[in-house]
Amino acid sequence: MKKYIILLAMLLISVAAVSAADLEFGIETIKGDVESGESAQFLIKINSTASEAKEVRLYSLDVEWDVPTEIIKVYPGSENTHKVVITPSKYVEPGKIYGVKLNFKDDDTDELLAEKIAEVNVKSSDKAVSNYRPSVRMEIEMPTNINPKEGVTVRVRLENQNLLNLSDMTLKVSSDIGQFNVEQPVELVSLGKKVVELNYNLDPLQEPGDYSVVFELIRDGEAFERESKTATISSVSPGFAAEEVESGFLFKTVVTQTYTSSSNVEDTQTIQIPTNAIKSLFTSTSVDSESITTEEGTFLVMDLTLKPGETKDVTITTSYRILIYLLIAALLIVGIYLRYRSPLKMRKGVSDVNSREGGVSELKVTLEISNTDLKKPIKKVTVTDYIPNIANVQKEFGEGTLRPTRVFKHRSKGTVLKWEIDEIAPGEDRLISYTMKSKLSIVGDFKVPRAKVMFKKKGRELTAYSNQVGVSS
Repeated sequence: MKKYIILLAMLLISVAAVSAADLEFGIETIKGDVESGESAQFLIKINSTASEAKEVRLYSLDVEWDVPTEIIKVYPGSENTHKVVITPSKYVEPGKIYGVKLNFKDDDTDELLAEKIAEVNVKSSDKAVSNYRPSVRMEIEMPTNINPKEGVTVRVRLENQNLLNLSDMTLKVSSDIGQFNVEQPVELVSLGKKVVELNYNLDPLQEPGDYSVVFELIRDGEAFERESKTATISSVSPGFAAEEVESGFLFKTVVTQTYTSSSNVEDTQTIQIPTNAIKSLFTSTSVDSESITTEEGTFLVMDLTLKPGETKDVTITTSYRILIYLLIAALLIVGIYLRYRSPLKMRKGVSDVNSREGGVSELKVTLEISNTDLKKPIKKVTVTDYIPNIANVQKEFGEGTLRPTRVFKHRSKGTVLKWEIDEIAPGEDRLISYTMKSKLSIVGDFKVPRAKVMFKKKGRELTAYSNQVGVSS
């Protein structure tokens, strides 16, 4: 079945082609000169050498003329005639010679068979034919949505509807878009057609919106044909262009990135700057940013807003100088500590604790004094220790221990013991011990006051203290 349909279609096409070739069209003027309001008459002649009759549809697309659409019966092997009446509308100006286009189509296949021009002279009683106003049909082919970064091509199709040649005409284009404004000379031969191609390069930052573009044909300083089109400029937001300059000195790097917008609208874009977790801790930006970590790595992310054509600098500063400052401060602190620390260390301890009636009654106190300076001896050392009023010092001292130089009572501090040591050699340790007896049994916690050592170093008097110890019953 499908095969027969294809064969039938090919047959119909073949017949149509033969029919178009076998018809010859002619036009004869019966009445071509008319006054305003009168009708012109023409005789249509169609010679057919076809083998079958045809129906031909006669019509016209000229809106300024009243041409009735009619069906002409064309018989084979004969000359067929048909009279057509053409009436000008009220918009047709007198004093011109017009060419009215008549179209002939096969009424069965809708194939265009021929086009003929009927010449009509609309006479004027007060104006010479030589001064007639030209009549030109103008069609504009222009894209509706325009990317300002791309070239724009506009085609103006012109058709001369007059029998006389038209020269000294100007095609003028006017618009709020400055690049569209242009004037170009145009000439048309009798009943001729022409396509004027206009190529534009717009401002890439042209603000988006709808703009009117007016096309006018001007002759003798007067616009006789005018058409308006709307050009829609679309929004374009490509990525910001970036240029980078880097400088650095002494553990500090400054990167200046210059961003330029080629968008034709105010645009906000997200900028990502590669970094790492450690580097981000020492990096700051001139625009608010935050550090994020994704599968692709760690980035400093910021939102940057630029107007059309605007340029903005973003400064990324990475400085490790804070680490240098901290290291220098630490070295200074260590140096000060080493310079001003006490070379004498004293450690206080208790041992041989005896109890009576559930409380502490006796204990042995030891003072260990060390000279940590391995190069210089320390001279004229005074050691002072205190025994609370609740206890007394035993007057007998063991062999090998240094006896106190002075022992006296103090109203608030209790018993005060002092030892005078002429010299402690570099790296030497001195041990002082004594026994403390309480007047009453001490129940609970009992703390022994800290001991004090005084000495001179480079003319300065320095003081060091022992730790504080205690016992518990």
